[in-house]
Amino acid sequence: VEIDPQQLWIQILRLIQRCLSTCNITIDQVSALGIASQRNTFVTWDKTTGEEFHNLIVWKDLRAKHLVDAYNNSWKLWGLNFGSKLLYYITKRRRFLVGSIMKFMNAQVSLRLVWVLTKNQTVRDNLARRNVLFGTLDTWLIYKLTKGTHHVTDVSCASSTGLFDPFTLSWAPWVHFMFSIPAHILPKVLPTCCTKGEFGIVDASHLGHEIPIRVSVADQSASMFGVSCLNKGDLKVTLGTGTWMGINTWNKAHTSVGTLYPVVGWQLSPKSSSVVYICEGSSYATGTLIEWCKSKGLFRNVEETSTLASSVASSDGFVFPLGFSALHGALMDEKHEIMEFLHSSELNAFKARRDYYVRALLESIAFRVKQIFDTMVSETEFEFSCISVDGGSAQNDFLCQLIADLTQVRVWRPRLTECSIVGVAKLITFGEANLSNDGTEFLPRLELYQEHMSLYKLWSLEVSWALLIERLES
Repeated sequence: VEIDPQQLWIQILRLIQRCLSTCNITIDQVSALGIASQRNTFVTWDKTTGEEFHNLIVWKDLRAKHLVDAYNNSWKLWGLNFGSKLLYYITKRRRFLVGSIMKFMNAQVSLRLVWVLTKNQTVRDNLARRNVLFGTLDTWLIYKLTKGTHHVTDVSCASSTGLFDPFTLSWAPWVHFMFSIPAHILPKVLPTCCTKGEFGIVDASHLGHEIPIRVSVADQSASMFGVSCLNKGDLKVTLGTGTWMGINTWNKAHTSVGTLYPVVGWQLSPKSSSVVYICEGSSYATGTLIEWCKSKGLFRNVEETSTLASSVASSDGFVFPLGFSALHGALMDEKHEIMEFLHSSELNAFKARRDYYVRALLESIAFRVKQIFDTMVSETEFEFSCISVDGGSAQNDFLCQLIADLTQVRVWRPRLTECSIVGVAKLITFGEANLSNDGTEFLPRLELYQEHMSLYKLWSLEVSWALLIERLES
């Protein structure tokens, strides 16, 4: 899964111009620029010319899956896990507890970068001459905007790469030992908000005027800030290209003994006390599943799915047992992307009962959220009174109500559901932006809880059964 960097660069510049036109302002009226970017999509480029060696490799890409499997079963990781466990018993430091159960994931940058550094001959040749730079989407964009003067990233973008230690807020010292990734290709790590030019200035040749870059933040962190989950224990779910559930754990990184993981939410200043952490669980392909069903002609837009699902009393026994690649919560199996379980001869029958299948689709998304939620309840000490939702699929009333019914927690959806944009706007003004974002509440219905839980248990059984069959076949 790749993105052409030149096409993306052109689209970004056009988007900025369109924003200026829509807001009826000129470029010289812009006082600062903030960037919210997709995590773990990366590229490497020529340090001398700035030319990319390959396309941007998206976080969903599975080319390094064999490496992920190999490293997770390697003596190196066993040694790291064992050594970390020993150090935890001696020191009781939480970072070693995380290291004792650490596993690598396809969505992380780490092993996809290893794949590039070993398989791309041009990269290998330039690496020998110390002429390679690496960057996630934010780093690459800042490098382009500043015409190569700044090779930097922020703590939130770095923290999910699999190369970063969220406890020390620096690149992990074991990266070279584990992956043979040289430190000189990695960008400098900065706080999320910088007011003294650390992120650089947009070169005037791009937009006709210089603009200081003040904020760089990961999309999930930005959305957390955007829905105002700013207090310890606040809970947010993003229903976008994937499903991400995050808890604001304030200034302590959560040390999961299971399948949750700590990432940096944001750092508002160079002081370490300004760091806010997020405990996160995720499921990878919510949006992709919806787009797949849309491509089969089941519906035209997300809003329509709510009407379709509500038009029938049940999904009539139909279950989407494996709609996604991994659920990083209760299930840990990255082999399953969307299953094209329909042959062309079955498609017409599928469309004829689309209301039932759409309902089953939305139920499966809500059931995934329920799984992650239950994991978070069991692993943390927090009691949740509200779940804030954002992302494209959050526009679906049926889905939001079902999440409320399954979790028995009030769900709140802001009017503007693309909250990464809201979050970066708030960050760039240090929370002072006057952005009204009222919303809609979905209250849990206790009388429907048992009915929904019966379906949830059936779905969980189907998932377990399908995973077992897949593993036996492989």
